[in-house]
Amino acid sequence: MNSLKIEKSLCARLKGVKSRCDLCTKFCPKESIVINKKEIIILENCNHCGICYNACPNGVFDLDNENDNEIKSRIDKIDNKVISFTCERNNKFSSMITIPCLYRLTENLLLYPFTASKEKIVIEMPECSFCENFKSKELFTQRVEIAEAILKKSIKKFEIKINQNQTKPLNNTLKEPSLSRRSMLSLLPKKIKEIIKEKSTNQLFKNPKREFFYEIVKILVRESDESIELKNSALCNLTIDTSCRGCIVCEKLCP
Repeated sequence: MNSLKIEKSLCARLKGVKSRCDLCTKFCPKESIVINKKEIIILENCNHCGICYNACPNGVFDLDNENDNEIKSRIDKIDNKVISFTCERNNKFSSMITIPCLYRLTENLLLYPFTASKEKIVIEMPECSFCENFKSKELFTQRVEIAEAILKKSIKKFEIKINQNQTKPLNNTLKEPSLSRRSMLSLLPKKIKEIIKEKSTNQLFKNPKREFFYEIVKILVRESDESIELKNSALCNLTIDTSCRGCIVCEKLCP
């Protein structure tokens, strides 16, 4: 069973007064995550599926023995050109990489094999509609779409094959409350000073999942001059490098 670690300093809800991010609570199949003004609480009914690890773009959640870097090391040990994933409910396939839930697959794990000279990913899904994690299918669909968008722009030959339970693209538009330009301008002088002072005294934590993603994308697109349009991604219409500290200044100032 996974040991779930939480780094609350990376949580947008706890750091940003404007943030309405609810990705972890939205996709948690057991509704086991409670976020109040000061902390993140995991209830006892958590089934350790790892979906919150996939859902959070900021790396708040980490899995001791099932995070992306651990699974990457398992991928590296496979000589075959085909990498196959399945879940614990479908673990009759001993030759596959088994994870607690397939909806926990991040774009990192769907991209990395192709940087390691693999040619195909096969995802063997059981009948998921009866599983308590089925409500997170939309998240899985988004991750496949992001991976395919990057791969189509960067390499000539790749295949992500989903057996049995085929997924269809789903729309997931998060609506954030906006601040008027006049209100934003009136707050700038005071707010900038407050934010810089507050964040400069806080300990900074890295997001290993995001750093892994950057490294993968650098390898895949280094020879491509084309831009990549990603939907449902934290990188949409933004250019962010690994020096980003997650300070939320941009979120607080953006009108």
